[in-house]
Amino acid sequence: MWRLVLLAAAVLIATSCALKNASETSTDNPELLKILEADQKDREPQIGQIDWAQVGPRDATRRDRVKQLLGAGSVRSGKDFQRAALVFQHGDSSDDILVAHILAVTALGKGNLDARRMSANSLDRYLNRIGQPQVFGTQYSTPDTKDVRKWTMDPYHSALIGDSLREANCVESLVAQQELLRSLRNGVEPKEPKKKPCETAAAR
Repeated sequence: MWRLVLLAAAVLIATSCALKNASETSTDNPELLKILEADQKDREPQIGQIDWAQVGPRDATRRDRVKQLLGAGSVRSGKDFQRAALVFQHGDSSDDILVAHILAVTALGKGNLDARRMSANSLDRYLNRIGQPQVFGTQYSTPDTKDVRKWTMDPYHSALIGDSLREANCVESLVAQQELLRSLRNGVEPKEPKKKPCETAAAR
């Protein structure tokens, strides 16, 4: 399983580096945009204030609808696949997260370079769900939102890939990740960086 996961990581990295930022020719599905907007609106409250008993069932309903759209061939463009991936990433099972990763890689294959971060994110989340360490460093978690000192990135195999691969996939450097982790542990609202990773990594 671990070898298969590493192979998936290599495929997504090679794909994102090889793609050119081509404009999409197919029409985006407006329903997927509405589904994603509802997904994001449910996550607007601050950490620890989201009523998951209410949000969970709505997430499941949204995933079911995206499955229907996928089955009907109504998910067509790179943006469509990226939006579908974002919905599945909030799933309950490791299979949901794996589907999110597959959808994100498909979005890359459709020429949507905005899906690079999503590909890395979904791979890390999938690895965490199956009990393996993340490799890009996109996942921060805590068992107790009331105790900020417990924020962590573990388990994290940070030495497996270098910052050049993180940058190529729109992920912050190890130094930036540690700064964010310190902010979380100090109870400070993380600030969005002035220069995002993708702004320093041109499509190659």
